[in-house]
Amino acid sequence: ARFGGAERFAARGEASDPDLISARINLSTVLSTLGEYDRALEIDEQVWAFRRDTLGPEHPLVAVSQMRVAGDLAKVGATERALELAREAVEAMRQTQADDSLLLLRAETAVSEMLAMLERSGEAVELQHSVVARWVGRAGEDDEYVLNAKAQLAGFLDDTDASASRALLREVGAAVARKLDASNRVLSPREAELHALAWGRLIDTIVARCNEPGDATLCFELVEAEGLVGEPDHRMAHPGAARRGQRRRRQGPGQADAADLGAESVV
Repeated sequence: ARFGGAERFAARGEASDPDLISARINLSTVLSTLGEYDRALEIDEQVWAFRRDTLGPEHPLVAVSQMRVAGDLAKVGATERALELAREAVEAMRQTQADDSLLLLRAETAVSEMLAMLERSGEAVELQHSVVARWVGRAGEDDEYVLNAKAQLAGFLDDTDASASRALLREVGAAVARKLDASNRVLSPREAELHALAWGRLIDTIVARCNEPGDATLCFELVEAEGLVGEPDHRMAHPGAARRGQRRRRQGPGQADAADLGAESVV
């Protein structure tokens, strides 16, 4: 429904209409979520060009659009070009954003991912270490963004230091398990369930990397904790079934966009 509505709206109206720009960005996000990367790239390139022409090359939203184009290029396999554009966008963001701004940290994480895709693991690890340190300074050790950034760092470390990668992933998993348990104690069942869904993709990442005997207990606890969230008596007959239901309801990697700097997704 979102795809159809955005596609119809994006096909009409004035190119300068802010709502139309927002609809095009939303359409690109949905297309990317559906695997239609070429079409998403085409739309993001149009928005990027429009913003350069109307706002000027120095405007912060131009760098945001450039990061989106870079993300699209990485998804279609043009990773070298994607990295070049992404680094240019990050440098532009540094002119207007604080060193620990959410926008800049997310953009630098995307650059780390591109470096890893190009098998430049050492550079990816170095940059992501910096991202994690600044994110911790901004939000604390157990913040959702911090834990996701740490999980990404663990993935980059896997090629160069498997032991450190597993240790970091276990640290993240333990923090998530604590958060799930706390949410079940203090939130209503519905609020706790929504809270668990927000952590779902990170939990899936941790469970997928449980390849050591010592990791099995933590992974089981995570799956069980996620399945128990929202249950008043903390018991379920089949927590795995609940987990499968949660996976079906989970949002994909795309995020809703708004035509302002603080809310628009950079990748």
